[in-house]
Amino acid sequence: MSRPPQTDGRVASGRPAVTRQTVRRLDLWTVLKVSLAFYLVALAALILAFVVLWLVASSFGVVSDVEDFMTSLLSTKDFTFLSTRLLIGMALVGLVLVTLLTLITVIAAAFYNLFADTIGGIEVILVEDRPDGGS
Repeated sequence: MSRPPQTDGRVASGRPAVTRQTVRRLDLWTVLKVSLAFYLVALAALILAFVVLWLVASSFGVVSDVEDFMTSLLSTKDFTFLSTRLLIGMALVGLVLVTLLTLITVIAAAFYNLFADTIGGIEVILVEDRPDGGS
């Protein structure tokens, strides 16, 4: 006995179709590319946030107040923040962190591949549910 054709992914009883998939392997090259892109975008967002906060703090005079406080605290004649050096230093430290975090992510994916071979991987249940009637 054959089933009637399905047009909207639902089984004959009207319930959504359920599919079980197992993730047994992660491609390390893909993990490297995705994690590198993710961490670089995060670094760019942090640097942009730093620049915006620096400009806002500078326009309200907070930077000069902190410089005056550091001058009196350290008993020096002149203390100034070099904003370009701060930005370059932040970018270099961020690039080192991006490299380390990408390596850690790839190593974690390699460990996942080893353990998935042993214990079978992660099972994902996919449910096709279309509340609008199938379109």
